[in-house]
Amino acid sequence: MVAGITALPTGASADTPNASIDRKVIEPLPWQAGYGFVTGNVVSGPHRSFYMAGQGPTDENGEVQHPNSIAGQINQTLDNMEKALSAAGMDWSNLITLNVFTTDMQEFFEVFEETIHQRVTVDGGARFGGALLQISGFAFPGMKVELVGHAVGA
Repeated sequence: MVAGITALPTGASADTPNASIDRKVIEPLPWQAGYGFVTGNVVSGPHRSFYMAGQGPTDENGEVQHPNSIAGQINQTLDNMEKALSAAGMDWSNLITLNVFTTDMQEFFEVFEETIHQRVTVDGGARFGGALLQISGFAFPGMKVELVGHAVGA
């Protein structure tokens, strides 16, 4: 790491060890690493971008799941995002931005470590920037959380 910049070979695997995408994680503020996010990512070279629409805690019929559990809603939303990433040929390691909208900031922080931080950052290897916003409500009654992501891959 030099001056808050970490170079990561995004998209490289055993099948494509020399992926043609160059990704640099920008993290000039060390305190952010403890929360599992970074200031931003610089991506260059030939790549694909996936701009994911807002994902919520709904099932395949659009019904809100886990109306009384923000942890359940976050995990359902992460399940939906994993399906979308997979359909785009990507996974959490491709995520460069994650914006979180919630109706209850205190309740969100009570489960952040066991949900988003564990699944996306620790298990999924994501290094992303983003925003956390508290809002008054969502389009579907009972929703407590919505996530919006942006991913890039070779």
